[in-house]
Amino acid sequence: MNSLSRILPCGLALILSHASLADIVRTTGGSVLNGRIEVIDKGTLKLETPFAGTISIELEKVASFSTDKEAFLRLSDGSEPRGRVEERAGQSLLVEGPVPAVTPKSAVLQLWRAADADPDLIAEKKAAEALRKKWKSSISFDLTGSSGNADDFGLASQFKGVYGNKREQTKFHLSYHKSQKSGETTTDETEAGVEHSSLIGDILSWYVKADLESDKLEEVDLRSTTSAGIKYTLLKRDNQELYTRSGIAFRFEDFNDGTSLDGPAIDFGLEYSYQLNSFLALVSELDYVPSVEDFTDFRITQDTGLEMPISKGGRWKLRLGLANDYNSRPVSGKKHLDLRYYTRLVYSWE
Repeated sequence: MNSLSRILPCGLALILSHASLADIVRTTGGSVLNGRIEVIDKGTLKLETPFAGTISIELEKVASFSTDKEAFLRLSDGSEPRGRVEERAGQSLLVEGPVPAVTPKSAVLQLWRAADADPDLIAEKKAAEALRKKWKSSISFDLTGSSGNADDFGLASQFKGVYGNKREQTKFHLSYHKSQKSGETTTDETEAGVEHSSLIGDILSWYVKADLESDKLEEVDLRSTTSAGIKYTLLKRDNQELYTRSGIAFRFEDFNDGTSLDGPAIDFGLEYSYQLNSFLALVSELDYVPSVEDFTDFRITQDTGLEMPISKGGRWKLRLGLANDYNSRPVSGKKHLDLRYYTRLVYSWE
């Protein structure tokens, strides 16, 4: 009993001494919070606490604060004192460093804890990284089924690459799909394309793109669509993005019977992505290309899928999707709509 009575006060004293060493934040509402001030930037104080993780407090709601160890500060007059910050009741803050400084709380613009953690330097590094061009690539394999000009199952492969930065991108894609039914080839198509886009301001960008296709089932040796126009950002959030585009285009089709078609067209498109949660994402693309001379002559392609990571780090993903290709004027004997559903295994790298 005597031993326990000695241990309890010692343990309590240790806990209290540890708490006393923590940073202290006093709010205008009278609350006192203990923890470690990680940073003050853009009018917000971030405090790491043992009970609620890191919390953010608007700086205007902070009455005073202190730190138990050295901190780096940037004040409204441009000075940058460093040292332990001591609060003084009803007075300005005292920065106890190599060159002591006294400042009102309202003059503190930024605070950070390590010499290399200056918020301005971190922001500059992030901006520079956002402008650095880099590659993002993926390769995928599909198990597919289709109905329309053929009811079958088959395999497909696809490569996608993106080279660029936050403001400028060049996208490449190449895909091949072949399937057989009772030993007879029912699908044999190859697609390739390239698109370059560059931002104009924050929500507008210009683009040029070209798509090529060869489809032996539809007796098309070459189908090409070249377009240029403007892309508009309708929605951009952390977990959701929506883009639309419109422009002028030129279509060309060369058939294996020696005939060909060509003419001006209009290019419309939508790109949508939504991160439903940390595990599941919805991705969808829609293209509509009508002829300028006759709007009843058009083609619509659509691809929508649900993606989920199946490996640590998210390099491997599984995508379940549905793709449609509608041609308002197919060659004789062929159907308007090709519908394909698929299960796709995707591997991505940078």
